[in-house]
Parts: sequence; structure tokens; C-alpha cells
Amino acid sequence: QYACPFQLKLPDDLPTSFSVEADGGYARVVYKVNAKVRNERKTRKLWIGKSEKGGVQVQILAKPPSSTQPIPYSVQPTKTKVNFFGCVPRGHITFGAHVDDTRFSEGQDVEVKFGCKNESKARIDFAQASINESINWYSGNHRSGNYSTLSRQCFALDEDMGKRSKDEMKHIKEMKKGIGGAGTMAKSRGPSDTIYREIMSTVNEGTNKVNLRIPSRAHHTYDGKYIKVRHALRVHIKTPCCSSNPQANFNLQIVTPQSNITNISSEHSASPIPSAPPIPSAPPLPDGWDPSTVVLAVPVVESATIVYGGGEVLKGEEDIVVSPSGTDGIGGVVPTIMSKPSLDALRSELKKTLSVRATLEEKLTHSDWKNVIAGLQPGDVVSVVKAARMEFDQIDVAVLLAPNVHNFTCTYVVALLRAVCNWLRIQMVQKLLPYCVDANKNSKLILQELTSWEKISTEKDFENASALGL
Repeated sequence: QYACPFQLKLPDDLPTSFSVEADGGYARVVYKVNAKVRNERKTRKLWIGKSEKGGVQVQILAKPPSSTQPIPYSVQPTKTKVNFFGCVPRGHITFGAHVDDTRFSEGQDVEVKFGCKNESKARIDFAQASINESINWYSGNHRSGNYSTLSRQCFALDEDMGKRSKDEMKHIKEMKKGIGGAGTMAKSRGPSDTIYREIMSTVNEGTNKVNLRIPSRAHHTYDGKYIKVRHALRVHIKTPCCSSNPQANFNLQIVTPQSNITNISSEHSASPIPSAPPIPSAPPLPDGWDPSTVVLAVPVVESATIVYGGGEVLKGEEDIVVSPSGTDGIGGVVPTIMSKPSLDALRSELKKTLSVRATLEEKLTHSDWKNVIAGLQPGDVVSVVKAARMEFDQIDVAVLLAPNVHNFTCTYVVALLRAVCNWLRIQMVQKLLPYCVDANKNSKLILQELTSWEKISTEKDFENASALGL
């Protein structure tokens, strides 16, 4: 048996290999390495693998996020009417929650801080946080899915969560109507602002929190065209039968831990393929093959090899050196057609790439492309950020662009706030405000776009920007 070394460069954003079955169907992400070899006269074709449709299966582990910066999230205090049998009002329950990061790996704990104020006659049976996983796949008009709870835990029931008596409910109503000094103050500041600050204070104190462990059986978050793996943290309050049950959900992202880069890199690092004496049963070399470039080795049994996205597939004599830009026969590199740096060319490339961030990082190493990115207008920045399919990645792309755009102003932040999903808006302000060259002068443009809760959540960020004279 003869062998030619080869090496394949994997795209950065390949999803992790996995398989799941549900609803009488299944979804799989499987990778196989197939190699085709021709002699110089191209009269004979050999396939490496069981067949032209077969190949050597490779286990892929999604590459960890390039950014290690946390993406925190605070649930806007939700005020829910509690009705008995759907029509008899019993008051309100307001609650909020916070996590310091929304990206986690298997084995990590998700710390959820919780605050709640019960202004109703309903008893709270329990308040619970849970991490849920949903996998959906599509084939034609058929849709299948699998839903599971990965972890759950209940919060402690504190004094603020107890049900209110008739007298207490009457007092609460009088306060909201502005009766008495305290009520006048609450009315002048606005009831929503008051309750937001009370809940936020309770949440930040962290006196009521739980830790949810990400189990090893959890799949990695992925948003593909036909397969979607999503994770959400659900905060749920249970009241007695026939009463309303307030709840809130927000997205989490489960990724490969950063430590896997070192472990996998060392395990699969390139090493010289040892030469071996000819195997007596080996057939003669095909016509046109140079004997000096062929290494004879012991046959290898096909097996799955674990590598991560962006890494290199290496497997003894099954390794054929292949240029990332393509091949023309063995070792013949096909020149890459370089597009002329322009905004249209950038948009075109971002539509095809698996990793918007990785593509932009590569472009920023070239002065011509760096000039194109420096000249992006607010609308252009929005289109580049939205090119990242995963919402979690949009924050990273925006933070990468901000310091490289010439004269990045508050107008850019406003454009992004109008384009991204609601749960990213606070993070966009917190991450991008330090890059705004006119934050001290034009921060009001951003504030006009924010809700009351978003203004409260970003107060310190605007104060810091003002102190720095941005």
C-alpha cells in the first residue's frame, strides 16, 4: 500500500459533529475526508476511502469563539398581571434576572441572579431557572425537532415574594395613585423607573441566585439553513392553579471551551511520517508516479479523528499536502483570484464566508482592505454586522469594526440599535460607547433611542464616557 502525505485546512466556523433522533427522523452533521489522485496523463483515477461516496470519517469540534469578552444580559423587569381564571385581577408580579455572560461550555456553571416583587394576592409556589435545548431540522416540507431541559433549579422564596393581604394591596394602590409623600415621589419619578431600580438593586446584590451546570450531553449552539441548535435560559414563576404564571426567556450560546485549542493542537500536531520498508504485497506504482516522492507505510484502519474548526486534518499516510487555495493535480497550486478591494467586493465575500469575524480580521491585515473598512458609513457597518448569522457573533463583529472605522460616532451606534435584536441593544451601547469620538457631545442621540430600562442599565457607561471626555 502506498501513501502520499496531505493536509487540509478547515474553515473556522464548522459546526461540531453530532447526531440526534426524534419524531421518527434524525439529523446528523458528519464529516468525511475524500482524496482523488490522478497521474500526470490523467488516465487513471484512485479514490482514498471506501468509495467515491465514502471516505475517512473525521470528528469535528467547533472552534471556540475568537473573542473571550463576556456578553452579559439583564432581563428587563417584567410586570405581569396576575389574573384568576384569566379574568379576575389579583395584582401584579414584577421580576428580573441577570447573567454575567451568555456564552458557556460543557461543565461550566451559569450563575443566574434573581429579583422579584410580588404585589398581588397570589401565592408564589416557586420561582425556577432552567436551561433548555431545542434542535430542529428541515427537509423539504417536513420538520422534526427535539426539546430537552439540560438543567434546572429553584430560587429561594424571600419576603418580597410573599402574597399580599387586602390592606397591603390597598396601600399599594394608594401609593400608585400618588397619595402621601412617598406616593408623590414615586409619581414624579414614574412607577416604571422606581420598580426598575428596586428590582435592579435586588438583582445586583446577588442575594438570591442559583448555579446551573451545563451537562456534557449538551450540543453546541448552531444556526444553519437546515439544522438549528438553540439554547435558552428560562425564568419561570409558578402561582397556584388557575392563576397567571410569569416567565421570561433569553438566549444562551454553548461553545467549545478555549482550553480545547491547546489540547487538540498538541494531540494532532504535525509530525514527520516515518518511512517504512516496502510491503511485499504492495502493487506496482501507477504510471507517471515518481518513486522518490512516495512513502510506503503500514495500512491504517479507518477511524474517526477529532479536530476543531480552523485546524488541520492529519492522519499518517492518508495525508496529502493540499494548498488552501486549491490544487491542480498533486502539489500544483491554482492561483487565487483576488478581488479588488471595494465595499461591494467585501459584501460579496461576507455572503459566502462561514466566519464574518475571521474574514474581517484577515482583511484588516491588508492596507487596501483596511482603507475600505475605515470608510464604512453607518448603513455599511449595519450590513456587515448583520452578515453574521449568529446574533452572539454580531457583538464581536461590531467591536472589531468600531476602532477601525474612521471617525466612529454616536450615529453608528444609533444605526446598529435600530437594526439588531432587542436583547443585544444594551450590550451594543456598553461595548461601542467607548469608541465614539463624540460621546461627550452627542450621547443624547443614543439616549433618545433607549427605553427606560436600557437607560438605567447603561447609566454608568454614559457617566464613564463623560468623565473621560469622549
